[in-house]
Amino acid sequence: MRWLAGMLTVLVAVFAAGQGAFADWSNFYRPSARAEAAARPGAAVDPAGVCIQEILRAQLRHQIPGNLLLGIGLQEAGLMHEGELTIWPWVANADGDGRFFSSPGTTASWVRARQGQGVESIDVGCMQVNLRWHPDAFASVEEGLDPARNVDYAARLLVSLYGQTGDWIEAAGRYHSATEQYKDAYLSRLKQNVDIANERLDIFRALASRGVGAGGVVTAAAAPLPAGHFWTSDLTQRSGAAAEGARSLFGRGVMEPVLPAFRKMF
Repeated sequence: MRWLAGMLTVLVAVFAAGQGAFADWSNFYRPSARAEAAARPGAAVDPAGVCIQEILRAQLRHQIPGNLLLGIGLQEAGLMHEGELTIWPWVANADGDGRFFSSPGTTASWVRARQGQGVESIDVGCMQVNLRWHPDAFASVEEGLDPARNVDYAARLLVSLYGQTGDWIEAAGRYHSATEQYKDAYLSRLKQNVDIANERLDIFRALASRGVGAGGVVTAAAAPLPAGHFWTSDLTQRSGAAAEGARSLFGRGVMEPVLPAFRKMF
């Protein structure tokens, strides 16, 4: 309850300001102007920073409080890369088989191969958007792997569900499942990742500065989150791998992120 009380004033203000935006769903699948601009071809991006950059911008653009989206990103596509905790853009999970790749091209090829084998439930990109349950989110697999479009879609979906419920926790929980046991298991891990997001925010800002795109890196304020249910595609639940490798990244006595136990293919 202390977690909820700490954000109550912020949530009320955000909801009051944004209610009108949820009435019209006609343009939901159209990315925001910022996402369209960032997705245009240009300079090469640093994969270790681009997801975080887009997440910090989306949190500000869509008024998502408490670094919630950053915590979700860590849980969905977090990776220790060259000694740094980050969120990886070129990642896919095909029905429980999750993998990090070195490039968008290799990721897209793997996704298409799985689709050719009849796999329908595939999550892609920074925020692991599911292509089966969100078939109109992206025009192609490559578009789904674009960090700006992937993060923007995830942010708008979360905000739209908040508009329906008036509660960030319930909104994020509905993104995953209406079944309490699945939500609760995920949320026990997500709160820890959100705490990590706030605790290491300065480090994440530095990583974000290495991403390439229009505009500067936004300043996200560290803040507590409301208690309750968020979202997930529950990446490693069926593989059983999370308990083996997702909780051992830092020494004892230090808060540990809970990351997807995917295979690193590079």
